[in-house]
Amino acid sequence: MLKIGIISPISKEYPFLSRDLEEGLELALHRNGDIKLVPMEAGRGSPNDVTPVFRHLIIREKVDIIVAFIDAISIKTVSDLIEQCRVPVICTGMGARLPLTATQPDSCLLYNTYRMWESCWLAGNLASNTLGKKAGSISSFFDSGFPLVYAHSKGTETSGGYPVFFNITHKDLPEQEFALIQQNMQTYDVDYYFISSFGKERGEILDWLSRNGIPDERIVVSPSIHSLGQEKALTVSSWFKDLEMPENVTFVNEYKATTKHQVNEFSMLGYETGLWIKQSLENDKTEFDSTSFLQQMKTAVFSGPRGLVRVNNNQMAYTSHYLPSPDNETGKMQYQQLDYPLWEVEQEIAANSITNVIGWQNTYLCK
Repeated sequence: MLKIGIISPISKEYPFLSRDLEEGLELALHRNGDIKLVPMEAGRGSPNDVTPVFRHLIIREKVDIIVAFIDAISIKTVSDLIEQCRVPVICTGMGARLPLTATQPDSCLLYNTYRMWESCWLAGNLASNTLGKKAGSISSFFDSGFPLVYAHSKGTETSGGYPVFFNITHKDLPEQEFALIQQNMQTYDVDYYFISSFGKERGEILDWLSRNGIPDERIVVSPSIHSLGQEKALTVSSWFKDLEMPENVTFVNEYKATTKHQVNEFSMLGYETGLWIKQSLENDKTEFDSTSFLQQMKTAVFSGPRGLVRVNNNQMAYTSHYLPSPDNETGKMQYQQLDYPLWEVEQEIAANSITNVIGWQNTYLCK
């Protein structure tokens, strides 16, 4: 029997994360008696939390594969054990600082993320070409504000644009935060505003901008968590739940029918990771062998809810991105397919290959 370990952090912000990831994985694998899932939680996802969970799954449970919604930099603390036991680990997450995460990849570690870094790079690149060259940035520290702001800035620079000011806010927004934003708005003449925050804070910032006369046409937002496609501002994302490609329609309908839950980015990542595993198992005609399985994973090409999925030299699964816009006649959302320039993220990986990560990180988004 094949055993797949599932590791996820305990999240007060997204308590459904573990459930939805596991449900998506189960659905893709069409689990039967030949596969056993072994889910475990890893506290806040810090290295101290992660290490004993990996050791338990590998040494005690003797799992064959691990799917981990954990920052890959935390996983580095057990990389020797993973390499020694040759256990394939698929690291899922939001992909907010992917170029830094994927430096010097371990042979057993693969990545399948929401690709938020690339999404923000593309949004900055598009905005600089269509809205203007000068950007003001308002982001939440809690919600991976720094790497997403950096990605957006790199995208604007590629098109000749540049950020004029940055506001990194706290999770809870006191009046002083808005006073600082207002001061920057009055001091600097910008063409558009880049917003990188989620949930209640995102809504408060967008409402505040609207009350201060900033139209949607001058706002760019990072991919949202659980409000995909609900905003009129410019956004780019690797997935929207109402994409009409057959693989996504199948996923959405089957997930709702099977689980009675709504789809989200966590269930999508679980499902897509399951498809990746399933195809690699099917292509490996022998009894499970981790070396052979890893080779199949690294050369896989398959179709999922985000379209065609391929794997690059840094062992990342990568897909297209999409730019939504309403049809002028019907009002129905249409999605333009965008291809992210792979050389850009590889260039960032090379540039960050000797960079150390210090300080606090948001486990749930900083992947």
